[in-house]
Amino acid sequence: MLGGTYTHTVDEKGRVVMPAKFKKELGLEFVITAGYDDTLMVMSQTEWEKFLSRFDSAPPSKVRWIKRFFLGSMHEVATDKQGRMQIPQQLRQKIGVENEVVLVGNGDMIEIWTPERWEASQNMLDSDSIVACMDELIL
Repeated sequence: MLGGTYTHTVDEKGRVVMPAKFKKELGLEFVITAGYDDTLMVMSQTEWEKFLSRFDSAPPSKVRWIKRFFLGSMHEVATDKQGRMQIPQQLRQKIGVENEVVLVGNGDMIEIWTPERWEASQNMLDSDSIVACMDELIL
């Protein structure tokens, strides 16, 4: 399971150090694509295939735009010998990456956030809203 939050700088070529904990879970090659909430998603090949399989039973008319969103921005990537992954320029531009990113483990994926968006998302959560959400989820 992927968990934890790490802030890293992005070099001039768009590379960022992948935490060792994440590299171990992802394997040698993995997928990066546009994600929810103006983030990027990074998944192992296995989790990517599971993610895409969610659309298999849905009518094409209902999922064609969603599939285009995810598949159209998908890149297969790997870490280099220094443990860095390159975030493709198209994806860096999509979410506004400048010189820092926040890598957030979210169970079966890593989310890549800009520091500003990550901080804003954290300010939206307070203990009361978390408890209210948990009450709705747990029967």
